[in-house]
Amino acid sequence: MCLKKTSLLFLGLLLFFVHLFFAPAAGANHPSEDALMTPEAYSYLLIEESKKKPAAEAVGLIEKAIRVSPGDPAPYFELFDRTFSLHPQKFFHSLNYLFKGISAYTRNFWWFFNLSGILTGAVLTALVLIPILIAVSRLPLDIPLMAHEIEEDVKTAGYLLALLPSVMGPYYFLASVCFLSLLHLKGRPRYAGYLLLFALILAPLLSAYMKTYLSVSSSPEIKAAVAVNEGRSNQYAARVLEGREEIPLRFSYALALQKEGRLRAAAGEYEELLASWKDPRAYVNLGNCYAGMRRLDKAVEMYNASIKIRPLPSAYYNLSMVARERLDFTAGDRYFQQASDMDFDRVAQFRELRNDLKKLALMEETLTTGELLSFALRWGLKTVRPYSVTGAFLLTAFSFLLIAVLFMTRESSTMASRCQKCGKLYCIACERRIPRVGMCTECFRSMISFESNPAERIDTIVKTHNYLKRRRRLLGILSFTIPGLTLFYGGRMFSGLFFSFMFIFSASALVFSLLFTFNIYPYTHNWLASLLFLMVVFFYLSGNLYAIRRLKKGWL
Repeated sequence: MCLKKTSLLFLGLLLFFVHLFFAPAAGANHPSEDALMTPEAYSYLLIEESKKKPAAEAVGLIEKAIRVSPGDPAPYFELFDRTFSLHPQKFFHSLNYLFKGISAYTRNFWWFFNLSGILTGAVLTALVLIPILIAVSRLPLDIPLMAHEIEEDVKTAGYLLALLPSVMGPYYFLASVCFLSLLHLKGRPRYAGYLLLFALILAPLLSAYMKTYLSVSSSPEIKAAVAVNEGRSNQYAARVLEGREEIPLRFSYALALQKEGRLRAAAGEYEELLASWKDPRAYVNLGNCYAGMRRLDKAVEMYNASIKIRPLPSAYYNLSMVARERLDFTAGDRYFQQASDMDFDRVAQFRELRNDLKKLALMEETLTTGELLSFALRWGLKTVRPYSVTGAFLLTAFSFLLIAVLFMTRESSTMASRCQKCGKLYCIACERRIPRVGMCTECFRSMISFESNPAERIDTIVKTHNYLKRRRRLLGILSFTIPGLTLFYGGRMFSGLFFSFMFIFSASALVFSLLFTFNIYPYTHNWLASLLFLMVVFFYLSGNLYAIRRLKKGWL
């Protein structure tokens, strides 16, 4: 019952913050007249118009915006904001719009690309900061142990050679520091070290993706290709993409010329493209160019060529329009029925947008969001060299070497230890007998022998009490800082990794969700920012309360 109430409270807070953050943004530029017939621009105008209308009329305009541009998350989020209510029936009805807006990310290039940048940047930030947190919490304890070992046996200084590859890049430094911080841990905590060193292998790949994300977000070619294929702008693409050799850019350039009404130039581009790229979509668009030039026989030939490669609803729909233009209504109805049977929603959406035009309205073909994403990644990764010094392959080899050394030294008896009761450093070279209970000989003797000098026993007890008191005080201070830091200091590596990763990931993603809104302004990822804010609060409180509870019970 308590779990149900907590879940409902968490969900209620999430929706409250989502609704709070969904404030309309001002200052957006209005699209030009030539862009008003593109689905996204028309959807945008409907949303802006809805802000001036009463609630019922505004909802109708936003619903029309969704029908016009179902692949744009913005109308769904706007409708969620307008229909939000705590009434049970209305609550779930408005929540459905939120989920539909989230699912629309996969159908919109920039929304999805920004989301991938947010999540990738957050994971990369966590992978970079966690080794630093471990080093900050563990090295002050382990450096005296290393010094003690070197003093007893100079050969143990060889472990410091792990720092030499640090000159090759920051990720090598993080791996080296992580290795030295985990060297004196025994048992299960070492497995957390293996996991972290293995995860660091991903850092160069994530860094390469972030570099790609930032370069693509400012790339004129990618912006132009996405703009024309998602119905944002044609003139920009026609100006930027001229002369490009890449097939997606050549197709986008021809599409921009076609939408700008430069049909003869567009037809020439499609014909050159089809010489090396036999794609049915290029045939459909070439047929549209011929139809626009009133070469209807040639247009029908292109549509039929497209159908022979792969039947598309656009080819049948355009055949129906051409047949009706020729007053062959029987063939027009037959082709229209075939197009509707293949993709009724697309046909209905197209007619919703173009039903007020008196000229011949033909359905165009564009590149999919998946194709645009794939090309954008290839475009951004052109400068990434995986075999370079800072690449993933060398770091992988170095990380596996450190894992192997950690594994081989897991049962080493030459490692120095710190007494859990008094903090004294000891090793096999300076103690003739080492008890297997994590404490020095003096503390062990004071516990099992009552015949020793009472003054020595009292001195040992006082020293132990003072050491544990200082340690608990320090752990108590750390429990109010970053979650996981206290657990790292106490040797609880797995729980420390979990809480520190979740907190740093949530906090980083929250910051990035407010910054990474490239090409979707004036809208932002408000639903994500709300969720991440609650996650930051939750993992900060739960992580530190977890540490405080174990500290009070003496488990740290």
